[in-house]
Parts: sequence; structure tokens; C-alpha cells
Amino acid sequence: MIILYEHIFYNHSINISKDTGLIIFFLIGIGILLLAAILMGISFWAYSQNFGHRVEYRVSGNETTFESLTNINRESVSFPTSNGVELSGYIYTGTNTINPKAVIVFVHGFGGTHQWGQYLREFEYLIDNGYLIFSYDNTGCGISQGINMVGLSQSIVDLDHALTFIEHKQKLRILLYGHSWGGFTVSSILNINHNVVAVVESSGFNSGKEMVLERGKAMVGNLIYVLSPFISLNELIRFGKYSNYTAINGINRSRIPVLIMHSEDDKDVPYKLSIVNKASKITNQFVKVHIFKHKNHNLSLSEYALACRASKQNVLNKMKSDYGENISKKQIDDYYATYDYSVSEELDKNVLDEIVAFFNEALKNNN
Repeated sequence: MIILYEHIFYNHSINISKDTGLIIFFLIGIGILLLAAILMGISFWAYSQNFGHRVEYRVSGNETTFESLTNINRESVSFPTSNGVELSGYIYTGTNTINPKAVIVFVHGFGGTHQWGQYLREFEYLIDNGYLIFSYDNTGCGISQGINMVGLSQSIVDLDHALTFIEHKQKLRILLYGHSWGGFTVSSILNINHNVVAVVESSGFNSGKEMVLERGKAMVGNLIYVLSPFISLNELIRFGKYSNYTAINGINRSRIPVLIMHSEDDKDVPYKLSIVNKASKITNQFVKVHIFKHKNHNLSLSEYALACRASKQNVLNKMKSDYGENISKKQIDDYYATYDYSVSEELDKNVLDEIVAFFNEALKNNN
């Protein structure tokens, strides 16, 4: 009898042990799924903080506007991109342009629009040298539709549609020029087949994912490395194949002339994340690299313009330090109202001439 009782108790103990193991395994699984959901949620939050808003076109003080330029015309154009969003922009021409050499498709930087005063001055210079300019605002920017900017790879999606549009609209040869976010875009688009003759990228980064991780680190510290696979999944969900495109891969795949320009002291796109920093991985023999030392993020501006901008930035920094969160909109508006854009938008003609010469040579060799 005693033996039978012990036998029953022993078997019952085994059953309890198995049930407990299953419960623990189940709870661990639930915990892992919950943690993954939390980390995915944080990655979506980080995206919304950086890209979950629109950028509107606004003019400050005596900033250059199209209306202030007397020797160029423009034609309004619109075309669809992903998810039914319509992008808008212009084809800019000279008042006396007869036989343009080619059309330059220009892609603007992050946090701005293509009608930024400095860009318009560059358009004017390039038009004076015989080119047409086609430029537009990315999703969620300026005159284009979109409730927000979506993410960095969205600009590749947008340019893909923009090139399809301009290829059907006119027969001129196509050149690409992009600044910052646009530099990444005009290089990464080379992963896709389009009729592009040459590319100039200024102050661009190589990988959208790397830039997101860099910005994310400033927000959440080293937690960003734990979030990295969830950010990659987030981008894959948002952008599909476009999420894996990098500038270097596009440049190597294209085998066309590409001018890469960056400054070592760039604070907006750190040199370590730049396209030029990956130059050792470039196999495209038609690439030209120009590294600047003290031009920060706006290579096409003169040294004098950059010095004036730095001085004004110091004033703004002091205002923010003095008033903190109490700084008023009026104070900010007054600051920009006294900003002398006639000085701070002065172009570095040596840089623009280098771009023009590069494009001219590419077109000559493309005949």
C-alpha cells in the first residue's frame, strides 16, 4: 500500500514539473513578443520624432525668392508618387534659353524645400551656363502633398517617380544634382535603371539606416543598437526594396561619372557617415572626389557667406541660452527678419564652375 502511494505521488510530481515547464516556456515566449512589440513601438516613435511632420515653404527677411530673380522663368509641374501622393515642382528655364545642353534634376536637403534661397541662386547660375533645372519638393515638403516626410528612403521613391516623369516629358539628356539628403538620393537612385548621364552629390550620406541610427543615438543613447534590427524592419515595411539602397552601391553599379563633394568639418552629415568617407569601396572608375576642409555643410556658399552664417548662428544660440523655453516666436521672427540673405546666400563661384565643368565634360563624352 505504501509502495503504491509513493508510485502515485512520484508520477503526479512529474506531471506538475512538465506543466510548470510549459507555463514557463509560454511566459518567456509572451515576454519576448511583448519586448519585441515595445522595441518596435520605440522605433516607430523615433521615426515619428524625426519624420512625422511636414516642412512648409516660408520666406524670411530678404531671402531670395523666384520673384526676385528677373532672368529665369518656370513652368509648374506635378506627378504622382507612392501611395497616391502628388509631388509638385517646376521646370526652370532662362528667359533667353534657346538650345539647353541638358536638364539637371535637383533634389533638396532635409528640413527644407527646393525653393530655399541658396538653391534658387544655384539654379540661376546653372541656367546661365546653358542648362534647364527640374526640381520639386519631396513628400511632406513645401508645395508637395504628404502629411509628413515618411523617412529618408522616401526621397529615393520620389526621385524614381520624378525621373520617370521627366523622361517622358522631354528628350534632353538628364543630369542629377543633390545636396545633403539630396546627395544621398541622387547617388542611391543609381541602383535603379534610368537614363542618367552624370551625377553631382554635395554633402550626402551613404546610408539612410546609418543616418537614422546616428540621430537615434542622440535621442536614446546606446539603446539604439538594440533597436537596430527593428529600425531595419520598420524601413523594410515602409520602403520595401528602396530601404536597402546605398549611395556607394548605386555609384558602383552605374558606371557613369559622379562628382562626390564633402567637407571634413560637416556638422549636419558627419564625415564618418559621408559618401566620400566610403571612397575606398568605390569601384566606378569615373568618380571624382573633392574633399573640403572648412566649408561645413553648404559647399556652394562663399567663405564670406559661411562666416556671416556662423556669426548669426552664435547670436541665435545665445538667445536660446538666455531665454530657454521662454523664447518667443516674435523673437525668432525678428532674428530672421534682420538676417542679411544678400550676404549669407553669396555663392562660391569656384564650386559652381567645378560642377558646370564636370557636367560639360560628361555630356561631351556622352556624345
